Amino acid sequence: MGNKDSEVQFERAVYIDLEWNCWDSTKPTTQHREIIEIGAVELNLETLEIELQKDYLVRPRPFDISDRCTAITGLTAADPKCSPLLPEVLARFEQDFSPKQKMCCTWGHDSEFLAEACGRYKLRSPLRNCVDVAQLFWRNFLLRSQPSLRTAMDALGIQFDGVAHTALADAKKHG
Repeated sequence: MGNKDSEVQFERAVYIDLEWNCWDSTKPTTQHREIIEIGAVELNLETLEIELQKDYLVRPRPFDISDRCTAITGLTAADPKCSPLLPEVLARFEQDFSPKQKMCCTWGHDSEFLAEACGRYKLRSPLRNCVDVAQLFWRNFLLRSQPSLRTAMDALGIQFDGVAHTALADAKKHG
């Protein structure tokens, strides 16, 4: 006998995408990948309309954005130079989106990566009700491996709008 009150139904979903720094060659053993951008889009699940969208630049520590990272994301070392560190950005994100009360969706392991980054700051990840949309796509289409977001969009006949590897554009594509 199911208890309807115990079933959670979300009216909104927050789609999150992260970009992080990378190195021109092998990652130094003393450094971690650091989040440099968070894109978030809130979708009304009844109307399928975007209600809110934000892009947050994050200053990595140590401060480093390589030429390779710039080629991938378009972000230069100057872009997040004056941006806040991750704890302040996450406080703004939580204030703007209230993600603890909503379904949160990522493509791939971004929720795990965010939790890992939060751990380095002794913070708890703001994401609670996470869905990896890539896993759903992979399993529903019985694929041998997880496709890229671009490949999945092409397979569904969805036109790509935006620039690949910019967090806000990628978050919009998840929805």
